[in-house]
Amino acid sequence: MSNTFSNERKRQLVLFCKERNLHFKNLELLDLAFHHRSYSNENISHKHYNNERLEFLGDSVLGLATASFLYNDMRENQEGDLAKIKSVVVSEKSLSPVALEFGIDKMLVLGRGEELSGGRNKPAILADCMEAIIGAYYIDQGFEAAEKYILSFIIPAVRKVQHDGGKDYKTLLQELYQKALKEVGEANAAIFEIHQKMLDDGDYNESVENIIETQKINAEYAVAVTGDNFAQMFRAMDDDYMRERAADVKDISERVLSILNGGQKGKVVTDEPVIIVADDLAPSETVQLEKDMVLSFVTVHGSVNSHTAILARTMAIPALIGTEELPLDDTVDGKLAVVDGLNGKIYVEPDAQTLEEMKKRRQAELEKKELLQLLKGKENVTIGLNNIGQINFAKAHPEFSYFIDIWLYASNRFTSLLFYENIPSLV
Repeated sequence: MSNTFSNERKRQLVLFCKERNLHFKNLELLDLAFHHRSYSNENISHKHYNNERLEFLGDSVLGLATASFLYNDMRENQEGDLAKIKSVVVSEKSLSPVALEFGIDKMLVLGRGEELSGGRNKPAILADCMEAIIGAYYIDQGFEAAEKYILSFIIPAVRKVQHDGGKDYKTLLQELYQKALKEVGEANAAIFEIHQKMLDDGDYNESVENIIETQKINAEYAVAVTGDNFAQMFRAMDDDYMRERAADVKDISERVLSILNGGQKGKVVTDEPVIIVADDLAPSETVQLEKDMVLSFVTVHGSVNSHTAILARTMAIPALIGTEELPLDDTVDGKLAVVDGLNGKIYVEPDAQTLEEMKKRRQAELEKKELLQLLKGKENVTIGLNNIGQINFAKAHPEFSYFIDIWLYASNRFTSLLFYENIPSLV
C-alpha cells in the first residue's frame, strides 16, 4: 500500500482528523479509506488502491463495538431487542447521513464515471467509507480508540431508536389495526389481525430461522426469501380468494423488512392533493393513505378481489387497479392527470378537448352528490324491481331516470330502488 499524496491532500486529511478528534499516525491508511474502487478500476497504476479490504474489517469492528454497547446498556432486554436496534443503527440508512455530517462526501476519491453519476451522495458509498475509516483507525490505533470513535455517533443513534423507533413489528401492526378499525370498520380491519397471526405462524418463522442457520445470512434476506416462497405458494393455488392472499404475505414480509432496516413501510406524505400511481399498493399502504390528500390511486397490477381494492372502496378513495399499460417513469411523474373511474382509464396530460369533457362530467357527478344530499332524510317508498324492470320503468317514467342513473353509477348490484315523491329540480 503506497500512494504519495500532495501537500494539499495531507492538509485535508489532517483537518478531517482534527474535526473528528481522530489521531492517525499513518495518514496513508486514512487516505486509502477514502478511495472508492471506481478510482482503482480507472487507474491501472493503482489497481488495488481502494478501501474494500478496510471496509470489510471496519464492518466487523463496528458490529462488535455496537453489540458490546447494547449488551451493557440494555441489561433487561432479550437478544431479539438488541438485534433489532443493532440492525437499525449500523445500517446504510443510518450511517450515510452521519457520513455527510462528517464531510466524508468531500473527501472521497472516485473514478470519473462514478463522479459524474453522483457517487459522492450515494448512501452505499458513504456508508462503506464510514466502515473503511473505522477499519483504518482500528489498524492504526487499536480497538479502544476505534470503539470511542464509533460510540460518538452510535450512541445518539441508539438513543433515537429507543425513543421513537424501537417499537417491534407486532406493536406497529397493532397500531395499524387500530387505525384500520377507525377508517374501515371491524370487518375490513380484520386483515391486519390476520397479519399479526401470520407472524406467529410456525411454518413462516421456522423457514426464516432455517435460512439464517443453514445459509449463515442475515435476517433481512431470510424474511425476503420466506415472503417470496410463501407468496408463490399462494399464487399457485386454484382458488381465486387464496391466490389474492399472496399480496398479503408480501405485505407483511415487506413491513417486517422495513422495520428491520430501521424504517416504517407505507406512509405516503404529501402537502398537496395527488393521484398516486404505483406498480401495486399493499393493504397496509392503502389504509394509511390520507383521504383528504389522495384524489385517487392507480396501480399497474392487482385485482378487484384484493384487500387493497376492498379497502379503497370502503375508504371512498377512487381507484383504478390493473392498468397494465401505464408506464412508471418521468412520463407520468408530476404530470397533470385525470382518472376516469367510470370507463377505467387514466389520461396523462390530456388534450384540451378531453380535459374539458372530463371537467363537465366531474361537475355533473358533483351535482348528483348534491342531489343525494338534498334527498337525504326525506320520506321514501321502496318498489321491488328486477334489473329489466328498472330499465323499463325508467323509460316509462323519464322524470325518475336521473335518480335511477345515480343508483346505477353507485352500484351494479341491487334488487330494489328508492323513489321519492318530490325530486328537487336541478334547474
